[in-house]
Amino acid sequence: MNDVNTLYKVRQREEVLEKMNYNKFIFNGHFLIFITIMIGAFALGYSNWLKDIPQNINYRLIFSVILSICSIFPMRTFFREADKLYLLPFEKHLTLYIRKALTYSYFNRLYLPVVILVIGLPLFYQLMGGKFYLYITVMVLSFIFPILGLMMKWFWLKYGLEICGINVLLFIVYASGYYTTLKVGALSGLLSIVVLIALIILLENINRGTFYQWETLITIEHNHKMNYYKFVNMFTDVKVLNERTVRRRYLDVFLKVPSPKKFNQNYMYKFLFVRSFARGKDAFFIVLRLLIIGLVLIWWIDQPFISAILGALIMY
Repeated sequence: MNDVNTLYKVRQREEVLEKMNYNKFIFNGHFLIFITIMIGAFALGYSNWLKDIPQNINYRLIFSVILSICSIFPMRTFFREADKLYLLPFEKHLTLYIRKALTYSYFNRLYLPVVILVIGLPLFYQLMGGKFYLYITVMVLSFIFPILGLMMKWFWLKYGLEICGINVLLFIVYASGYYTTLKVGALSGLLSIVVLIALIILLENINRGTFYQWETLITIEHNHKMNYYKFVNMFTDVKVLNERTVRRRYLDVFLKVPSPKKFNQNYMYKFLFVRSFARGKDAFFIVLRLLIIGLVLIWWIDQPFISAILGALIMY
């Protein structure tokens, strides 16, 4: 058990150190200024919107769907390719390792539902009035659901089922729990907790004597790492990633092959630059995301002077 605990601590420390190393490139001065302006612009537009909230919109349902998606936490195990060989004989001793990994997965993503709850707080304070205690109940549920969901996800994957199935099931349970709590009452949300606990007990009993699905667990962990590296690669070079190009046929109209007389030093740089941008894996989507975020914020604020500043910043 001491060896298992040491193994987990070593891998978690490596994970934390790696993120600390990359975070200094992500949260640099320019990005923090951009985030600060974005938060200020959103807060300004949000406060103006709250003064005259549109009616005939089911805010409870929309909020429940968004919060449910954010409450489905990814499971991190830190398993590696070699583990399916070297840790295979020690499966029965990895219970503590898995418990610590699920705890890390919970606290590593807990900030996301907290942010959604903070954003929804002033809206539901105005909408619910005397029944605001129901929103407090949703807050409590948003802390309970993810840890139960991670436990259920572990037993689900251990049984060899597809991860998309558990995500859909958790979404249905979470959304129904949040929505019925906001719409009906606090006790209805407790039913979702009972359902999750019952499913966990059922899956745990079914899994008695089963072995780990090493290939699946390693693949899931690998995908999480690659997704994180792709995000970091927007800000700095990540050595483990190789730049790839993808043909986007809908952009072919802008990538016509120049005439033979333009195959010279005066035209080739522009041609290759445009083609690399349109078929690159990172730069194209960075610009596209910034453009969408900028347009949404400019529409949301609806103040010409601030919108002009924000638009200039995004273009920069």
